[in-house]
Amino acid sequence: MMKRKNQQSGFTLIEIAMVLGFVAIVMGFGMEALNSWQNINRGRDTLTKMEEIRQYLDDYALTNGFLPCPARLDVRPGAVPSTGTGFGEANCDVTSTGIIDLNNNVVAGTVPVRALNIREHYAGDAWGNKILYVVDRDVTNHAGGSWATGNGDITIRSGRPAPGGAYTDITTGAGYVLVSHGPNGGADNGGATAMKETVSQVCTANNSPDSRNCDLTNGTLAERRIFYTAPYNKDQTLTTGTTNNHFFDDFIMWRVAPANL
Repeated sequence: MMKRKNQQSGFTLIEIAMVLGFVAIVMGFGMEALNSWQNINRGRDTLTKMEEIRQYLDDYALTNGFLPCPARLDVRPGAVPSTGTGFGEANCDVTSTGIIDLNNNVVAGTVPVRALNIREHYAGDAWGNKILYVVDRDVTNHAGGSWATGNGDITIRSGRPAPGGAYTDITTGAGYVLVSHGPNGGADNGGATAMKETVSQVCTANNSPDSRNCDLTNGTLAERRIFYTAPYNKDQTLTTGTTNNHFFDDFIMWRVAPANL
């Protein structure tokens, strides 16, 4: 009687490598899609929060006749209130750490949640970074300023170059501006300050509108008071390997001072 040989089936190393490579590709596309979906949701949540902050600022100005000063960027949530040094406390003193002097009476910090009497989480975007609040002190109670009569000296500029390479100013009289540095804000060179941190990420110095929104201490004094809005552009580099001067993932809202309307 003839014995039947055992026949075993299996995969060769090449076949296994091909399968693993295919799985890696599929997972890569899946992770990219997941990240995109998460960023879309976070962007929506951030815009909703910024719109609510803008409404709180409008209500504050209507009630008090002026806007609040910004809060320090270098203070963590939960810090005990103490005359401008606690988290979310209004502070227009440019000698304070965490308050950035943008020249010509314009100062930057984060959302003054204590002055607005709102919860601490309103100071941060959906990526866990502090929202930048820039205001002209002429429209705050600093030195007797007024929202109704004070001049705004903040420029909002379109980050999409007009024909010929020039940019277009949307307004040169904004009283305040809110900026979320978006998905890239907390990354290396993204320029944002994490909610739980006291030091900002270094801001990449280049000509992209995204970089110009976080590079608050370089350039000419006038340039520090210019903030850009632009179409979303996630590509960090061009095919040539040079910096993409059109990279932009920020979220920005502003209000023109009534005296400049």
